[in-house]
Amino acid sequence: MDKRKLLRGLRASRTLEEKRIDAYHEAGHAAVDWMFGNSNNIRFIDMRGNLDSRAFVSAKRWNLGKFDLADSLTRCFVALHTKQDVMYCLAGYAAGNRIRPSDYDHWLDEQLDMNGCDWSEGNPKDPHDVARALRAAKNLRGDNGNAWRFLRQMASWTDDALSHPRLWDVVATLAERLAGVKARMSGAVACRIMDKAWGDETALPYMDMGHKWRRRFRMSRT
Repeated sequence: MDKRKLLRGLRASRTLEEKRIDAYHEAGHAAVDWMFGNSNNIRFIDMRGNLDSRAFVSAKRWNLGKFDLADSLTRCFVALHTKQDVMYCLAGYAAGNRIRPSDYDHWLDEQLDMNGCDWSEGNPKDPHDVARALRAAKNLRGDNGNAWRFLRQMASWTDDALSHPRLWDVVATLAERLAGVKARMSGAVACRIMDKAWGDETALPYMDMGHKWRRRFRMSRT
């Protein structure tokens, strides 16, 4: 079947509830990037989707795998941005989970079960959010149990971030706007919506979310 016809069919078959969940999913990604001051990373949010995803955020990412981790300052830089990148990857499912019921104890377990594998031997270019998060975790912690523990820790932090009332208001506000978008929303427009929902002018919103967030993302050699 022609890919364009297949994509049109997939878009036409989406229900209103699926579109709403997609909007919260993408808003979760965008809001976590925004909370770390990475507004300029967000190019656009595409609500039409493609053959890999029903919708997606186009955003610039660091290629953290190219860095030599021998230097302690470089390791600190990579660790800091890996935490942010993994939370960014996981934030979509975390946000979508908050607006729908689930039979699972946790959305991460649901994604692992639904995809039928642990990605340990999977495609190194697999675009799935959890697969990308796991690749980043393994780059930092190695291909062992430490990477999985790190992944689950970042999932917990992501849930914690989205449970913050002000950040969740940012997610919900952006999601409700995205639900009415038929094509794309530019990154600049998305960031203006999030800035307005947050209320205060700040370059690093996570710094206003409490001491634990400042501690978690403190730049330190230790």
